Amino acid sequence: MTRIIAPFLIGFTLWSAAFVGLYAVQGLGCHWGWGPGLHRGVLTAGYLLTLAIIGWVIHWQFARRSDPSTMVQRVGVMLSICALIASAVIFAPSLYASLCI
Repeated sequence: MTRIIAPFLIGFTLWSAAFVGLYAVQGLGCHWGWGPGLHRGVLTAGYLLTLAIIGWVIHWQFARRSDPSTMVQRVGVMLSICALIASAVIFAPSLYASLCI
């Protein structure tokens, strides 16, 4: 059962972990009084790391697809691509939005 569901869940599971992680870093950076350069740098690194990891997962999913790829594999790749696009759009404000209020 897990082998069937895993391709569907991997992209958005990584997205949700990155969502929690980036917002935790945002809050902790404000609470601990990080300088703007350090704070923005850590958020940018988290953003780029998220995109790289999800991009690698997509590459891995393509690489392990069998020749007659199954519907589960194709849908899993499509969902991971959606997670990559969602990450790029939703986490983009961490690159330019005000850090602490």
